[in-house]
Amino acid sequence: TETTDGGAHWDLRTIPVPSDFMYPELNELSCPSATFCVALVSGSLPSGPAVKEPSGLTEEPTSESGVFLVTRNGGTSWQRTGARIDLTLGSAITLRCDADGQCLSLVEGSTGAPPGSGVLDVRRSSDFGRRWAFSTAALANGVSLMVSCGDALHCVMVQSQDHGPPGFVPTARANIERTTDGGKTWVTQKAPANWLNDPIALSCATAADCFVSASTL
Repeated sequence: TETTDGGAHWDLRTIPVPSDFMYPELNELSCPSATFCVALVSGSLPSGPAVKEPSGLTEEPTSESGVFLVTRNGGTSWQRTGARIDLTLGSAITLRCDADGQCLSLVEGSTGAPPGSGVLDVRRSSDFGRRWAFSTAALANGVSLMVSCGDALHCVMVQSQDHGPPGFVPTARANIERTTDGGKTWVTQKAPANWLNDPIALSCATAADCFVSASTL
């Protein structure tokens, strides 16, 4: 839905998804203006013949795929851009677009490297999401917990040094990494001496101003 009066009234806007997507989801949405938005939507696709389970139920194997959709008229119409993104093992962690048409998408684990490996798929656009250039980047400290971008070039990422199965309690301080070139390279940023080990939230208002909240487990 869209509002143009600070939330007093809302209008319904529909984002179309590919007709072959099953169980579609809106992964990320970035709107730097009232008319220009980019969305990353995903859905399941059949990936092989149906298999009959011992229980008698038929299971159809699927893979996860994502696409970019762009609107330049406030959501009245959307156009699909770029190639499909394999999200079977991947997880979209951020999408940031600026009013000048610069966009950045970061996806973890969609090029064969498993989630938690610290390998990022980086997609950049300089023409309002019409065309996307692809590259990969390695994180120095492994798994990503959260990321926020002040603009399409400057992002900060918070990570856990120690991670494990459900119920695992980290004991080491969390790490901070940052990029100033749209995700191509990431540099470890020295954390404060009293930095806590359980990041909760991260928000960057500008390329230089960011806020992180954390607690101790």
